[in-house]
Formats: sequence, structure tokens, C-alpha cells
Amino acid sequence: VHLFGLTWHLQPVEGQLYENGVSKGNKGTESMDTTYSPIGGKASDKTEKKVFQKGRAIDTGEVEIGAQVMQTIPPGLFWRFQITIHHPVYLKFNISLAKDSLLGIYGRRNIPPTHTQFDFVKLMDGKQLIKQEPKNSEEPQQAPRNLILTSLQETGFIEYMDQGAWHMAFYNDGKKVEQVFVLTTAI
Repeated sequence: VHLFGLTWHLQPVEGQLYENGVSKGNKGTESMDTTYSPIGGKASDKTEKKVFQKGRAIDTGEVEIGAQVMQTIPPGLFWRFQITIHHPVYLKFNISLAKDSLLGIYGRRNIPPTHTQFDFVKLMDGKQLIKQEPKNSEEPQQAPRNLILTSLQETGFIEYMDQGAWHMAFYNDGKKVEQVFVLTTAI
């Protein structure tokens, strides 16, 4: 190929050269966009670290109404779970998130949602939420990001859901790993 005065020599290869934007020849190198994240708690050198690739999802499976769940979501990933609704109901979602988080919350009945195909979407920007100031001024001003102290803000929304299997997807559109708590309550 001759482009802009440069001569490129292409080598024949067997099979596909690229898969999902990652070169097969470069797997395991720094060109692969991966994030290491502990699920649900502290990580030590002895604990197993899971590797998440950008564009993939973390699937929790079935979540019962009334159960509080927590997930650490790396940037650019979906956290997905499913809620089974046995009869039409208004469901309240109580969500705790960091003050600088950017989350997209998608819901779709019977099949998993995407960025463009959903039954409802809620956009959560932690900077736009009103946070009550702590009464005790002796608390440290700067807490480490991996510790959950009083840095979380609470918000929520109510959604009408018909009978069926509802697939929920929380997308971390920020640049940092986010820890999100979700509690669902039937109204």
C-alpha cells in the first residue's frame, strides 16, 4: 500500500486479524484495554483479581426485590442483573453513588438493554445531586477512593414495571471505578 509517500508491506495472515477491536496478535499486551477490579470488597495480593475488558459486562444474575446489592463497576462497563416481576408493580430503586460518578441506568423487559434499546433510562450525575453536609466537622476531608465512608450520595427513582423478567444495566460512563449500592422496594 502506498499512502502519503510511505510504502507499507502487508503480510498475509490466516483467519481474522482483529476481534472486537483488539488485535489477536497483541493479546496480553498494553494495547488491550483492561481493568482489574475487586468484586464486593477489599483486594489483597492473595485474592483473585478478575480482568474486565472494555465493552463487556459484569453479570450478577437474578436479584430479589428487597435485597440490597453492591457492585464495583470499572469505567466503560455495564453491570447487569435481572429482576422477576410476578404482577405489575411500581418499583422504587434507592441508589447510593459517589459525588463525581456518571451512571446510565437502563431497564428492558424480557431481553437485556443496550445504549439504544431500552424501555426506560435514568441518567445519574453525582455532581448534580444535593448532598447534606455532615454535622461532625472532625471527619477527614480527603478519604481514599476505595473506602466507602460518608462520600456516597443517595438518590432514587420509581418505575412502573409490567409482569416479566426485567433486565437492568448500570453503565459507568465516568473515568474512575465506581461502587454502587442498589436497593429495590415494591410500592
